Amino acid sequence: MIATNSLSKDKLKEAKKIAKELDQEACLAFLVDQLQEERENLQTIDTTQIFLRTKSRNYALIDNPGHIEFIKNMMTGASGADAAVLVADVSRGVEAQTRRHAYVTKIFGLETLIVAVNKMDLVNYEAGRFQAIEKQLTELFHDLQIGSFCIIPVSAREDANISRNSSRTKWYKGPALIEAMDAIRLKRGLAHCPLRFPVQDVYRINNESVAVGKIAEGLVKKGQEVLVLPSGRRTRVGSIKVFGQRRTKAGSGESIGLTLAHGLDLKRGDIIASRGSHPCPMKNFTADVFWLTGRPLQAGASVTICCTTQKVRCVIEKIKKRIDTATLRTIEEDATELNQNELGNLKIRPIEPLIAETFHASEELGRFVVEERDQLLGAGIITDIGNAA
Repeated sequence: MIATNSLSKDKLKEAKKIAKELDQEACLAFLVDQLQEERENLQTIDTTQIFLRTKSRNYALIDNPGHIEFIKNMMTGASGADAAVLVADVSRGVEAQTRRHAYVTKIFGLETLIVAVNKMDLVNYEAGRFQAIEKQLTELFHDLQIGSFCIIPVSAREDANISRNSSRTKWYKGPALIEAMDAIRLKRGLAHCPLRFPVQDVYRINNESVAVGKIAEGLVKKGQEVLVLPSGRRTRVGSIKVFGQRRTKAGSGESIGLTLAHGLDLKRGDIIASRGSHPCPMKNFTADVFWLTGRPLQAGASVTICCTTQKVRCVIEKIKKRIDTATLRTIEEDATELNQNELGNLKIRPIEPLIAETFHASEELGRFVVEERDQLLGAGIITDIGNAA
């Protein structure tokens, strides 16, 4: 942040003052960690945002906790991000939390992952130490099917490969960290995909029903033929409403209101989709689920799954695998329960109609959370649809 002139003199002065009081060296943690407990224990607990600017972009950096006890907070931060930067300590290598966080980035559809292998100054910028970690990370990302990643040796203390490439790592031919961040291609919308519009709410305005929500994918046009799911009713888009504007079309990522012809009744959880290319209510599906709570998930249990704006009761028909998130190795097949911080490959049967797709086909309709009484219990992605064994 100092290298990009994003930090005001007052903020820098504050960080140095706090560091002096705690007998520590001034660092980013004293800017983003707001709780006294965080600063004293040098451990991030809650998510915090701080702003950074480069010549190419303005950034909102979401600082997330790394410790396993705060994985829910990490997921909260990841859910609002466009890309991820993981920080690994070169002296420690690939840790359990590195593997967990890499999987979480996959759950939330962050297509680009940058890893800053930090503290290279402590190992005298040895190429071999970095390359050993680079090899482990590459194998991990291939196992997780993360296709776009960049691994960079850095020293935050000495600004090595942060704002510019360092002469201490002549053996490294890749970009500096900020250069890699500026090169990230953000999603510019999914207008080429079929329409997926989850209804968030329905308002009655001037004697007409207006379905409001955010377009997950695709493009909607006035007069377009659409289906309302799960009922399968056919209709046309009557009008598109955006506050203060008159619109004839809208695209993915936009929050809008829709009126439909034929006066169809809608409700929260309905999905408005393109005709001819639409998902159907699922009989069952297979999903990878990260279990977050101390109460184990039992095979045969009934749970509430929230996918887009849908809340649907489902049965866990089978726990096909339990996977250790620290190693990503299978603990047990055909298990009876899934424990806290484990990853499960599950066969799930909806009791009520659920409109969803595989995560590969649709990120928005392919990921979900498991809730009970508004408490987050787990998060997952759908890997297969059908009568999977």
